[in-house]
Parts: sequence; C-alpha cells; structure tokens
Amino acid sequence: MRKIGMTAMLATAGLLALGTLAACQTGPKPDLAGPVDPSSVTVFTLVLQPDSISGCILADPSMNRPMTLTVRNDKAELVTDGGIHNTLTRIRPDVYSGSFQIGMGLMLMQADLSGTPKRLTFQTSQGGCKWAAAT
Repeated sequence: MRKIGMTAMLATAGLLALGTLAACQTGPKPDLAGPVDPSSVTVFTLVLQPDSISGCILADPSMNRPMTLTVRNDKAELVTDGGIHNTLTRIRPDVYSGSFQIGMGLMLMQADLSGTPKRLTFQTSQGGCKWAAAT
C-alpha cells in the first residue's frame, strides 16, 4: 500500500513539474522590425508527413480539417474548422510562430507567408508527429 502511495505521489509531482515547465516556456521573441506585413487570409489543410511516427495517425482526423490564418497589424490568428483560436507571433517579416498545449504535450506551429507557396507546419515538441500544408 505504501509503495502505491509513493508511486502516485511521484507521478503527481512529475505531472506538476511538466505543467510548470510548459507554463514557463516563453514563445519566440516578436520581430516587428521593418514594414508592417500586409493583411491577408489564407486557408490551409494539413497533411500528416510520412516521416512521422506511426501513432500520429490517431490525431490526424483533428489535424486535417481546414485552418484559416488571418494576418492583421503584424499579428496572426489561426482558427481551426472546429473553432479553436491560436495567436501566432511574428518572428520575421511574413513568418509567424506559436504553440499550444495538447494534454501533456506541446504542439509547435509555424506559418511562412514570405514565399510561394505559403506554408503552415505543425509538429510535436519532440518532433515525432509532423503535419504540413502549402497553398
């Protein structure tokens, strides 16, 4: 009984430490140098990348819905078809980056609107699961 209690306590401490670590992570530093990026609206549909680990297919139904990236005043907002809103930070002209928490994991995203085609990428913080889209 005592071993089970100790194991539960250590697991809880580990989860709290992970949560604290994720909360303390700072995103990319904004880069507002240069001219303001033009306002735009771009719709992306992500595709699971072949170099992802096999378990990533389980998240694919939520990830391959259309996502709309709206840029205004050097800020970007990504809205999923399911209604989830995420703010991305400008890290250089026409390139935005951000992250969001999924359970105990962290999802990193980057939108590169500087070239043709425009690109949107998502990946887990460990890099095992990757999705990408281009327009």
